[in-house]
Amino acid sequence: MRSFWRLTREMAGDKWVLLLALSFAFCSAGGLGAGILSFGPLLTMVLDREANHSLHSLAIDYNAKPHHAYIPQAIIDLLPTTPLSSVMLILSVIAVITLVGGAFNFLHQYLSQTVTARTIGRIRKQTYDAVVHQPLITVITRGPTDAVSRIIRDTAELQRGLIALLSKAVTQATKGVAALLVAVVSDWRLTVIAIPTLIVIAVILRKLGKRIRRGTRSSLQATHELLRHSTESLQALRAVKTAVAEDEVSSRFHDINQNVVHHELRVRTARALSAPVVESIATIVVLILTATVANQILNGTVKLEDFVLTFASLGLAGASFRPLTGLITDIQAAAAPAKRLEEIIHSVPEESPAANLPEIPRHIRS
Repeated sequence: MRSFWRLTREMAGDKWVLLLALSFAFCSAGGLGAGILSFGPLLTMVLDREANHSLHSLAIDYNAKPHHAYIPQAIIDLLPTTPLSSVMLILSVIAVITLVGGAFNFLHQYLSQTVTARTIGRIRKQTYDAVVHQPLITVITRGPTDAVSRIIRDTAELQRGLIALLSKAVTQATKGVAALLVAVVSDWRLTVIAIPTLIVIAVILRKLGKRIRRGTRSSLQATHELLRHSTESLQALRAVKTAVAEDEVSSRFHDINQNVVHHELRVRTARALSAPVVESIATIVVLILTATVANQILNGTVKLEDFVLTFASLGLAGASFRPLTGLITDIQAAAAPAKRLEEIIHSVPEESPAANLPEIPRHIRS
């Protein structure tokens, strides 16, 4: 993984675009958190119809209690005084927040993919320049297909990892954190029960990620061998047919192809396990949380609207964190091509022939 994180520093070449993309991601997550908090008064009015609450009365009740911050009276005077008009105002605010959050999310995705495309372009150029300046014997020994495979395929795999990190993982993580903060504000006691689940999931994903990283590295090496054999045999197809060696090269291709399939199947178990394991753990936690709080709701020690808001916030947080299981596997898979690219980029270049030429005297140069 160190090679992957080192290559991510290349994104600093577009640092202002990167910072702007991250700011849009946080703005989108903030809009989600504000939208979830808007459901609190809505649930209070819907679940407690006998009290005939409105935004105006809820604001007055809020100011009547000791707080560090109070709602200004000028704002309270503007709030609706009937339950129906209050519900309509809340729904309108949620709709506006949703539209603004969608715009921020689009800008984040647009800018982050711009950064990743430019970054991969720079890494691809560095890899090609390093190959061109390598000693000829090194290129001949490894074969040109090895360099082509790293320039084309490895950079494509690395780009998948960068997109998963910057475009998708940041979006899901910020939304999940925003929903989790809303759950803490609503009822921190219920949230504390669910937080240890994140630690268990993180440990499981780390174990699966190591297996995926090792399997991807072996798969890339086997794929390189497949590409080399295919290129050499097809380029020399006249010689193959002249020697009547079609069956021999076909048999060799079959063996290499089976090796590629073997290494790709090694990764399948880890990839297939990640999502079901996380879903099963999340379901068990929800059942435990419901069983723990059910008695307190019936006794009146926990308000039903607080439980519903906290439960909904944790559900949204879980829905946001759930795609991270697949994204983490993409990032782990990108570690192997990142290491192969670094081997080329940091390889020792061939000494320039001009460096061995004798220095021309100054009077002759003049």
